[in-house]
Amino acid sequence: MPWLRNAFLPAEQMNPSDEFFALLAPLLQPLELNQFKTSLNQDPERAGWKLPWKRWAPHLTQFLTLNLPDAFLLPLDFRPSRDPAWHAGMYYCQEPSAMRSIYEILKHEHLPRRFNSIVDLCSSPGGKTLQLKSLLSEGGVLIANELDPKRWKILAENMERAGVADVLLSRYSPNQLCGPLKQWAQLVLVDAPCSGEALFRRTPSMRSHWSIQAVKSCALRQHKILESACELLCSGGILVYSTCTFNPLENEDVIHSLLASKPEFSVLSFRRFWPQRGEGEGQFVAVLQKSGALDSPAIRRREKVPVKRGETFGWLEVFLESLPEGRVQRQQDKIIYFPAYRFKVSLPVPRQGVVVGRVKVGKKMKIVPTHALAMMMESLQNAPTRDLSYEESMEFLKGRELEAPGAQDGWTLVTYHSQGLGWGKVVQSRMKNHYPSAFRMNS
Repeated sequence: MPWLRNAFLPAEQMNPSDEFFALLAPLLQPLELNQFKTSLNQDPERAGWKLPWKRWAPHLTQFLTLNLPDAFLLPLDFRPSRDPAWHAGMYYCQEPSAMRSIYEILKHEHLPRRFNSIVDLCSSPGGKTLQLKSLLSEGGVLIANELDPKRWKILAENMERAGVADVLLSRYSPNQLCGPLKQWAQLVLVDAPCSGEALFRRTPSMRSHWSIQAVKSCALRQHKILESACELLCSGGILVYSTCTFNPLENEDVIHSLLASKPEFSVLSFRRFWPQRGEGEGQFVAVLQKSGALDSPAIRRREKVPVKRGETFGWLEVFLESLPEGRVQRQQDKIIYFPAYRFKVSLPVPRQGVVVGRVKVGKKMKIVPTHALAMMMESLQNAPTRDLSYEESMEFLKGRELEAPGAQDGWTLVTYHSQGLGWGKVVQSRMKNHYPSAFRMNS
């Protein structure tokens, strides 16, 4: 791959020893705090989380207004999946270069700070989706789209863990969205499938899949995705294109080809993040804008209604009342929470609303809460809640019962540092474990 060797900088600008040894530097394991868990406005070290925290490099203080002070580094041998804070959705892991790309939008002062309608076209695993949600205006709509069923499932799990209920998850090819969402979006992100050259250091097995033909194939697919993305944008809309690869065929050349066929678009910025010149494995980001004044699509704002409406749901009501405004209704055996604001287009999606409970009918009707509801919850003063210590939470995540002396029988919200972790059911001073078996830690 001679082009890959020469792609970083022209030879006269490169200090071979510095560049080479920078590429041999230890890999990083970054994370970003979940700003939608509302009680996380405290330093994790002071909060007592059992994590080997380290503040990110000082030069990132230039991103103070872009939430990157919420970014931390972990040792590579640390496993987030064995950490209660991760299971509670307090943070998510994301590659450092990828973490920065969304914030390229905010470098352009003439662009809005908030958007009414956003589409994340190739959304899984969802780290950028959560960042995009921070750019969403009140009452706005964010659609996270992922065509591949396996990757869509990962996306849905990550949104559930983050406690995010109002992101609409769709599963369409990009061109299928051009009808119902034509000129609807103010902001579209295309984090495009690519040859993944920036992942070669982290995942050496990917090198064997690389070929110049694969690169050309990716570039062709990327151009088709961008063609669809342009159809989704309203007048004055913003298009963000990113890849985790280095070659110009999938980056600058794709953008130049798009501009040749779409003269109504102009480039606001190109940006490359090089692995030898900062934290991260590398990323390419381009920000483009469609001509004209920024349009605002028709968004239907539902009449504000309390969550508690119509049929009541027994013991679950006290938890439902703490949800943001919206409506809760029963559909067969499911109890579904629908956020108050929805977009005014016809687009069936696999997840619109969140199943918060299930009704089991027998001799006596029983209501069973879902894990998704727990992840949307914080500790409540007027509801059965138990906040676990680190040691207790580790036992809980392994599926073990806990002692509950003096606790009232019935369902209990289990929390870690006040953030929802799961459900337990107290029976005779023992709390039976209802943490989903698929998410449990091995002993």
